[in-house]
Amino acid sequence: MGYECQWCQNTGCVDVDNNQCRQAETCGKPVVTKISPTDGPPEGGTVVTIEGFNFGVQSIETATVAGLPCNNVTFMDRKINCTTSNKSFDSTKKLEESGQVVVTVDGMDSSDDIQFTYKMPKITGIYPTQGILSGGRTIHLIGTDLNIGNMECAVELTNVESSKSQVPVGCTIIRNLSLEGNITCISKGANDTGMYKCFDINTEVDSSLQFEYLPDPIIRSTEPVELESINSGGTSFNVIGKGFFAIDNLTVGIQDSRERDSTCRILTLTKLECKYPRNRESERRRKKRATRSNIVIYLDGFSCIFTSSVLYVDDPLFSAFYNNVTYSFDPSVEDSIELAGGNLATVTREPPPRVNKEEFFIRVKVGNLGQTEKSSKKDKDDCKHHEGDARSKLGYHEDDKIGSRG
Repeated sequence: MGYECQWCQNTGCVDVDNNQCRQAETCGKPVVTKISPTDGPPEGGTVVTIEGFNFGVQSIETATVAGLPCNNVTFMDRKINCTTSNKSFDSTKKLEESGQVVVTVDGMDSSDDIQFTYKMPKITGIYPTQGILSGGRTIHLIGTDLNIGNMECAVELTNVESSKSQVPVGCTIIRNLSLEGNITCISKGANDTGMYKCFDINTEVDSSLQFEYLPDPIIRSTEPVELESINSGGTSFNVIGKGFFAIDNLTVGIQDSRERDSTCRILTLTKLECKYPRNRESERRRKKRATRSNIVIYLDGFSCIFTSSVLYVDDPLFSAFYNNVTYSFDPSVEDSIELAGGNLATVTREPPPRVNKEEFFIRVKVGNLGQTEKSSKKDKDDCKHHEGDARSKLGYHEDDKIGSRG
């Protein structure tokens, strides 16, 4: 019979195991109620699910989508899965073409008006348009119908100069960032600098869209030359070099560590400001002592180990107010706070111009006010925060609330 149902004169089509009927008759023709997804690229390859009933389980089933065979047909729970065929049409005249979904079972065709649309995805824009030779930059491709069906994107970049290597450079798709119909990918490293054209096997790409690979940055030195930080990191140093341009991700980490929690920012094309990374290896040691660690700078896909290792020293410790004094402040009167502790002079940074190089700088916050104060090498166990200076330099107002000190 070909169906797991039988026709009962009074009750209609029921399960074959139902003994209410004396005579089994043929069920009706197949009915299509839905197709998902409803669109895909002309190259085909879209796996679709066709839903409906009267499909049968022992019958010969075929399906056509927009007039073309749907391949690799399988049936399960009132659903047919199959793969769309290639459909050719002139994309210069029309960007899409629709057609009916038809399921055929034992020579009977469905006649429901369920449509599938072949659409021509097109890339019309690319940004940013430059990246370094080592790759690693996030590229956004914008256009139309880039998220149709279950299309697999495979973005590649090819050098426009025939004299250079024509080996395509891949761009790794980031699915969780490919939102709103656009494609997001991360460029891989290339062999040659220059202009590259964009290509995707399933997508029409504007021939004028190009991406330029620039030379990798050059790291020359650091300021200061001798790098020193507390174990918790976070203080700043400068990196001097060349080519600090067209880079998204700038981080610093301890060599052979997966953590890259310290960031850099571009000051000029030749200078970066970076934060020392945390030295977790030193934190795990029971005996506290100064250690040296190599650090690595990562600029998108480029990385470089600094020639000078970092001397990591113990974190500063604030034990109490000096002599355990309790402070009360009158906002209209200039006053100061004295803090007691150890290793306070190790919180250092490069002094600004015209300042004695024998002095270090420590930032202390009082409530919602803050002020950087200088402390000489001779005064390693306390630092002072001048409340009056904070008012004059930070725009203090009488209504400002000053929280607990410490």
